[in-house]
Amino acid sequence: MIKLLCEHSLWHLDIPWLRTYGRSMSRLPILPLLAIFTSLTVSAAQAAAPKMLGTYKDWSALMLVQGGEKQCYMVSEPKSKTPKGVRRGKVYLMVTHWPAREIVNEVSIVTGYPYKKGSEVKATIRKSKNFTLFTSEDRAWANNAKEDRAMVKALKAGASVTATGTSARGTVTKDKYSLRGFTAAYRAISEACKVKGV
Repeated sequence: MIKLLCEHSLWHLDIPWLRTYGRSMSRLPILPLLAIFTSLTVSAAQAAAPKMLGTYKDWSALMLVQGGEKQCYMVSEPKSKTPKGVRRGKVYLMVTHWPAREIVNEVSIVTGYPYKKGSEVKATIRKSKNFTLFTSEDRAWANNAKEDRAMVKALKAGASVTATGTSARGTVTKDKYSLRGFTAAYRAISEACKVKGV
């Protein structure tokens, strides 16, 4: 898990940046953006390393200080993935605070495959509590800060969340995450980044 978190500590940096543009410009040509950002992540790797804030049952909390800016985030891997046997990259769910960029409570999912273009992800916390996330490449985000906040509040109250998405090949996947330790990890990143929690 520690190795996984260190790898994610660099990849998470482009999530707020990419989503900000995604909201204002709908879908962007991702490859040029990732090419630009690759050089930035290499520099980040040389300049900083994440600090582990703690492991809370099924969630881990970390902080990265880059250019004087604190980025606090929590991450977890799914407890189950269906269908089984499908080749995928790393799969995880995150919540990120980046106060210097006025980003708080950002919920994001990395699914380990390219999503079907224009598709959405359905996140089900309880039968009556669903959230819709937009996708780009292999990532998904809530549509705005208000939905982020509502989703975090629901995640704190839930026992598990299932993310359902569709790959570029048309395969429908379901990833189930445990929410054991979510509230404690959320408290840790909120305190570290001096963010008022929900």
